[in-house]
Amino acid sequence: MVSIIVPVFNSEAYIDNCLESILNQSYDDFEVLLMVGICSDNSLNKCITWQRRDNRIIIVSRKDNSLGDARNYAMNLARGEFIAYVDANDRIDENFLMEMVTPLENNNRLDFSCCGYYRTLYDGTVIERLPREKGLFQVNFNTYLDLDIFVTVWCKVYRKKFLVENNITMFDGLSEDESFSYMIASMAKHVYVNKKALYYYTVDNSESLINARKHEAGMDYASSMEFAINFMKEKQVYEKNRDTLKMRICSVFQSYLRIFNFESKMVSKYEEFINEYFPEMMSFMVWKNRKIKKGSYIMFGSGIDAKRIIKQKSFDVDISYIVDSNDKVIGNRIDGIEIFGKEKLLSENCQCPVIISSRKYRFEIAKILNDFGFCNLWYIEDVLTKEQLSKEV
Repeated sequence: MVSIIVPVFNSEAYIDNCLESILNQSYDDFEVLLMVGICSDNSLNKCITWQRRDNRIIIVSRKDNSLGDARNYAMNLARGEFIAYVDANDRIDENFLMEMVTPLENNNRLDFSCCGYYRTLYDGTVIERLPREKGLFQVNFNTYLDLDIFVTVWCKVYRKKFLVENNITMFDGLSEDESFSYMIASMAKHVYVNKKALYYYTVDNSESLINARKHEAGMDYASSMEFAINFMKEKQVYEKNRDTLKMRICSVFQSYLRIFNFESKMVSKYEEFINEYFPEMMSFMVWKNRKIKKGSYIMFGSGIDAKRIIKQKSFDVDISYIVDSNDKVIGNRIDGIEIFGKEKLLSENCQCPVIISSRKYRFEIAKILNDFGFCNLWYIEDVLTKEQLSKEV
């Protein structure tokens, strides 16, 4: 049996589609735990209507502090051998459970399975997001993260025994997805990756918990990461995974700081966190708003963020050429700008300005360039606005 856990908070406009997609599954051995929080809309009444139609639905109405709190409580009630999390404003493909549970049933070594998803934007645009690889993988913390599996609690089905025996719970606050993802990454040994989009993620529910409290999510992020670090320390896996975790956490910090215009309370909280856990990163962080100056720049990185910069940058910013460490892209061009290997950059004066286009690997790149003497470094947020950063290209 699969226990499908659905936290519900002001999801009146979406809960019907969500539950219909669950009840229409081709795999029918499941229960649905609806964790209904304090709602100001008609969500609870809609849940009751659905429960009357299908006795596999169980409603738990309580004042949850967070999505993590609701899911943790539901875990204590879940009767299934497997656990799936679905958000109330999302839906799942009719074969989601069949395709995700079957590998777990056929291979007892698997800790969980995961898949791709469709992301519905505010304007109705639908974007497909797929894992980079597919199949069964033996993993550790780094190899799991290298698979580019999405940092979400949903679009996965977990073996309950894996979560319970490792005492993996969720942070009681916002930003719980990433801390939970790092915790499972640190404990997982075998995972199955399905390279299909079987989950439909909706981002336009302005009344949902995460959108209603987006700023709090930024403030909670440090506490959420501390929750994950303490877990990893308890399991004695923190030190060997510290460098990878450090780069990822600092990159998210940098993005939140830009989104909220370097708000002083957020800056203070992040400074305190980095000073405690990653003091060597203080000099690589940008702690105040800055705007790139008119001139010519070399750009490091040729991924999707590089395309964002080239297509949306100010005319005052000229990109002389692009550098990338991936030999496969050397010689290619983006809008006529040629991509070279890093040797070309290393032949330049160390004072030349460099834009690091990648958000994901910005600090790894910054550290490498700094080791070679380059100190005039700029990040993508120095070039583009918040709106430009989120625009699909």
